[in-house]
Amino acid sequence: MTWEDMNPHERTLVGQLMEALFHVQTPRELVRCLEEFLGRLVAADCLALCVSKPGPALDYHWLVAQMPPAFFERARDGAPSDFVQDAVSRQPNTVLRDEEMISRDALERNALYRISHDMGLPLEQVMSVCLVAPGQDWHGGFTAYRTRRRPFSEREQRLIQYVSRLLTTTLVRCRMFLEHELQGQLLDSLLREHQVALVVFSPPAERLECTPPAATLLRKWFAPEDFGPMDLPRALVRHAASLSPLCPVDTRTWSHAGRGESLTVTFTALARRDGPGCWQLTFQETRHSMLATWLEKLTPRERQIALLLVQGKSDKEISQAAGCAVGTVKKHLRKLYEKTETSSRADFIARALKPPD
Repeated sequence: MTWEDMNPHERTLVGQLMEALFHVQTPRELVRCLEEFLGRLVAADCLALCVSKPGPALDYHWLVAQMPPAFFERARDGAPSDFVQDAVSRQPNTVLRDEEMISRDALERNALYRISHDMGLPLEQVMSVCLVAPGQDWHGGFTAYRTRRRPFSEREQRLIQYVSRLLTTTLVRCRMFLEHELQGQLLDSLLREHQVALVVFSPPAERLECTPPAATLLRKWFAPEDFGPMDLPRALVRHAASLSPLCPVDTRTWSHAGRGESLTVTFTALARRDGPGCWQLTFQETRHSMLATWLEKLTPRERQIALLLVQGKSDKEISQAAGCAVGTVKKHLRKLYEKTETSSRADFIARALKPPD
């Protein structure tokens, strides 16, 4: 299909689509353009645009026109029967009609076909293309549906093929715009909160920001051999990978205890308009009182005696509470002073209850 091959009506719609695509900045704006111009060009009843999500699992963000988004939630149940994805992924950037993907008999036995009928949206005909841009680690897809038994024509297929490169270019621009917008928001946030220990990274290999306080804590709490790609500790990257990317904002924590202090890292999935793609890690270091540090290296009986001691109880009161003889209490106290390098009851209590620096 060339421009000269189109009739006046087709040229008008394609020209209007090209002009509209020039101003599109987000996938949702792209869907509105497709509905207004491309849906009319091929007389489609429903349209769907998808963009692959970050991560190894093959999943998509779906944006739809004149069809319920819930269809694609249900469609996950029939993923093994997704003949459209199987067919177009084998021939990227090539528009295919359903008759080139599956026979009519097999279509009517297909799980996705039955799901569409169960939902009152009988998807009788389909035409689709997998949109792949050179050098990109993601891909998109465009699909047109008809709810009546009228196959898409070869001419309509050629028209979609003509504009498919424009769709791919527009999707790339949308992604670039959203990435730029996200990074701008992050930079503004970091400039306002430059004292916050904060790291932002985009899996699998891009570290966007690391504030000076975060860099200091990373050097303090992790050995050089602990670091991997993005100059981040492997343990933190693995923890982020274990969290679900499905929620727009998903917050979890990771903790590590040291001698007298602990480090807590809060993981927040940063949501973009086209889906989550970055992690924000906020670091919080907490210093504990000496008592908390001491309790970790005491026996269960010694911990009981120590907790009674800091309450100001006498040897006799401790013996009654612990259910042992006063002489036994004195032996435990001598062991406590030795393990904690304190010299007396007063020294133990004073140092145990001293607030952390």
